[in-house]
Amino acid sequence: MLQCPTVEHIVARHGQEIKGLLLEAGQEVRQNTHDENHAPRTHSDCASGSQSAMVCTEGGRMLTIYRRHLRSCDHRAEGRAYRRCKCPVWADGFLAGVELREALKTRDWQKAAETVREWEARGSRKEKQVGEPVTIQHACDQFLRDAAARELREPTLYKYRLLFRRLEEFARECGLRYIGELDLERVRGFRAGWPDRNLAAMKNLERLRAFFRFCQDGDWITDNPARKLKNPKITNSPTLPFSREQVANILEPVAIIPIVAMRPGCVRSCFYFATVGSGFAMPSR
Repeated sequence: MLQCPTVEHIVARHGQEIKGLLLEAGQEVRQNTHDENHAPRTHSDCASGSQSAMVCTEGGRMLTIYRRHLRSCDHRAEGRAYRRCKCPVWADGFLAGVELREALKTRDWQKAAETVREWEARGSRKEKQVGEPVTIQHACDQFLRDAAARELREPTLYKYRLLFRRLEEFARECGLRYIGELDLERVRGFRAGWPDRNLAAMKNLERLRAFFRFCQDGDWITDNPARKLKNPKITNSPTLPFSREQVANILEPVAIIPIVAMRPGCVRSCFYFATVGSGFAMPSR
């Protein structure tokens, strides 16, 4: 009666051959893994959002999409490496040479990857403006209307109107019509013609920055050129003491003001210090 060979008999007889076959298979698996890890990435590989967190771009730049785990997420401790949850997707990296870290306002991984690819194709997060650009006069009118809706005080509105009148005059002299034509160089030239100095120039610059920020929020311009202007140097005038003649003129009315008893045990003197030629008086105790 024939007996079937057991596993022990096969291993004892052909052990060396089996060991050699296993080593060859292991080397082949390791070689294939190495080739996959070091193979150049293609655009189709980068486009697969479920397989990779990197969105390739031209020129060696790239944006990384990752899930920013919520406090309630069970995988928060695993960090960016884990992306199988439903936490919001963020983008991190460089776009057109500018560092970017922003929420993509979605939890869909594939949709986030498509959004980042659209950003790279445009070179900006915002869509390109379509239609007639906004004129300088229209932008000024819209800002004043918004300022009135915010119920700013009339003196503040007057200062904005004065600033816009100067801006429109400068634009006419330079042949400018649209708000997008006011770049950094032209805004510098506009400020150079201001008659204001010290604190007045600083306040005027703050109003100009607020105006361009309003235009940027309305997607009329891509950048705020006034934000890059340096603050003017402010020189405070020293406070000098009064001369002897000025002090004598200030105290002269005191001699004709009587001392009035307000209540028993308490006497109050009412002095009026009047600056020479000022036309106003200031009571003091």
